[in-house]
Amino acid sequence: MSADYETLNEDEIKARIVAKQKELQALHRQQASSTTPASTASPAKPSSFAWLKPKKSPSLGVFLMPLLFLYHARDQMSTTNILLAVTCCLVCGYIGHLIVDYVEHSDWRQRLSQEAEAKCKAEKDAHEATTGKGAKKRQ
Repeated sequence: MSADYETLNEDEIKARIVAKQKELQALHRQQASSTTPASTASPAKPSSFAWLKPKKSPSLGVFLMPLLFLYHARDQMSTTNILLAVTCCLVCGYIGHLIVDYVEHSDWRQRLSQEAEAKCKAEKDAHEATTGKGAKKRQ
């Protein structure tokens, strides 16, 4: 097969395309038969540093108040002390956000949230049933 496609006519190009498509389909069938089923495949190993990336980044409000205090104390501090304090503020705020993110997405916290929602819904339904508002809405 020549690499010069300008000399080929339209029928030869179509024939090459069909041949390549058949090769591709054969490769797809071969890969599908050689791969293991998803149930027996081992799950992807999570990164050991995945906990360093929170699901949601911390908001600016988390850092605003401490940085505002540092800004107003700039006259009593040297430049090195200000930089160290700002760095500590940012690192501590980020670590605090990681801890909060971990606790909020833990299993026991998710169960607690579901139980609280179920209890609130049950109390709301009971309140509507005793006051009669629920009966009027249902009619």
